[in-house]
Amino acid sequence: MPGPPVSRKVLAEDARVEARARAYYPLTDYHFYDGHVSTLLTHANTHLLPAVRKAGLKFNERALKHGIQWHDALYPIDHTLLLNPETGKPFSSKEELSAHVARHELRKLGLPEKHVQMVYDIIMATQPGVEPVTIEQKLMRALDLHNLTYDYETFSKNWDQLRQEAEHMRGMPINKRDWANSTASFLPLFLWTSIHLTEGYYNANGASAFHNAAIRNIVRKLRETIPGWPQRVIVEIGPNASPLTTRRKLSPKTFYVGIDSDPQKLRQALSLSREVYAPTQKKPTVFFVPGEARSIPLDDKFAHEVVLHDTGELPLSEIGRVLKSGGTMEVELRGAIKEAKIRSLIAKIEKDPRYRHAKTTRYSGEKPYASISFSYR
Repeated sequence: MPGPPVSRKVLAEDARVEARARAYYPLTDYHFYDGHVSTLLTHANTHLLPAVRKAGLKFNERALKHGIQWHDALYPIDHTLLLNPETGKPFSSKEELSAHVARHELRKLGLPEKHVQMVYDIIMATQPGVEPVTIEQKLMRALDLHNLTYDYETFSKNWDQLRQEAEHMRGMPINKRDWANSTASFLPLFLWTSIHLTEGYYNANGASAFHNAAIRNIVRKLRETIPGWPQRVIVEIGPNASPLTTRRKLSPKTFYVGIDSDPQKLRQALSLSREVYAPTQKKPTVFFVPGEARSIPLDDKFAHEVVLHDTGELPLSEIGRVLKSGGTMEVELRGAIKEAKIRSLIAKIEKDPRYRHAKTTRYSGEKPYASISFSYR
């Protein structure tokens, strides 16, 4: 489905915008205009935007295009060495520097202030840890991260190009294992948000196809790069405000995935988890992703442990799909729990012969809860 018609005046303006943007992209290994930016523009025009138009969603296509063109401007520059003239302080992120440059140049080109501000906001929404809100911002996030969902060969090639680019920017080699660990710590800041806009977002199991593909690629790369990784794989469904990562000391080679359909709970869980470990400390690989209990983004028989909080849905088949033989499933019940409820839950789960009750532990205190463990055959 084609986009709306464009006047000659707009075409001429857009040509000047592109020419100006290109000047802010030095030739690098990955973040150069005819590389990353052109790839995003092509994917937007051939795949994503036609699907969004078909869904009947209204969005500002021109502002999105300009956001794509400028979102990584001056990427190789150390932003901390430059002062933002509007604040008098160093730029807080590469994205803030790119957004500032875009706003400055688009104003010089005479574009309307409302349009300039929308482009600025689109770019700022690509910052790590920020939740995109508008359709344009969600589209920008989807485009910026879609390289994580490529076929594995292309994904791996991009991963290596980014490492080489970082080496050239720092002026020193980067060990592949160190790069894998740092990237695995950085990517969760982007993958906790839902960017659902079109029908193709979910697969047949109701899982985010985007998050599924991204997590699987990342896991495969880490397994290939870090010897003995992962030693333990833990899935927590509904981490609430107190994720397992804050209640247990997880080893550096643990891979943890927290799943919740509530974005605010995911944001809080991610923030709390990142506070547990010092910046210089070796830490587990921790991802929080949007989803439901029936949509765990892991390969079959990969997890050692599944922790389930919400017993309103007991996706025993899905949990059994990802659990290794001999793994454990733990169900946590919050509040003052009666023994009858615990016995009823055990009986319900043990109707599936693959699950066997192992033990029940009660925790008293200000927020009491019961932990019911099952072994998986």
